[in-house]
Amino acid sequence: VVKKDEAKTAIDKAAEAKKAEIDQTPNATDEEKAAAKAKVDEAVNNAKASIDQATNNNGVDTAKSEGTDAINHVQPVVVKKDEAKVAINKAAEAKKAEIDQTPNATDEEKAAAKAKVDEAVTTAKNAIDQA
Repeated sequence: VVKKDEAKTAIDKAAEAKKAEIDQTPNATDEEKAAAKAKVDEAVNNAKASIDQATNNNGVDTAKSEGTDAINHVQPVVVKKDEAKVAINKAAEAKKAEIDQTPNATDEEKAAAKAKVDEAVTTAKNAIDQA
């Protein structure tokens, strides 16, 4: 009666480690991390069900191994922050093109305006990273 409990404990430890790894994922939003953790929980439940259904030690070992692999393959899908940064870049490019078309502005005035755009881009990207 020890074999299945040991396998379940190993699954729980693998899940704990994976969730800690997910928490350290750079650029992942809280929602993206939560979605990945939910997938880990799903893999844990599937693995434990397979362990419970196993009728011999080999079956338990196989279920444990497959469950651990499933847990370790979960990765957060990181898109939100990157999408936001791309949108910021596109808006900045459009604004700079608009600045270049400003009639009667000197090159220095255009450069100063573009510098303000760059400053706004940096501020926006920092805010995205902190979110």
